[in-house]
Amino acid sequence: MILLEAVERIPTAAIFHYNLACYECLLGDAEVSKARLQHAFKLEPAYRMKALEDEDFGGDFSKTVMVLIRRCGRVNQFQKVNPLA
Repeated sequence: MILLEAVERIPTAAIFHYNLACYECLLGDAEVSKARLQHAFKLEPAYRMKALEDEDFGGDFSKTVMVLIRRCGRVNQFQKVNPLA
């Protein structure tokens, strides 16, 4: 609930979209997770590398993460995620 309110107040904060994508994936809603993750990638491209290593996106969803990353283009493997984003 808090994250949903936060994303409404600060819709440009990629971290909120990314974390909601994690929760949606864990709850089994792959479509909503996919949409939120794609939006997080658009706001902060460095989250693509983070998603590759995130255990929340494991299993079958890891293939979806790879497809989304390919659609969004390459990201420098040394680019770090800004924790304040």
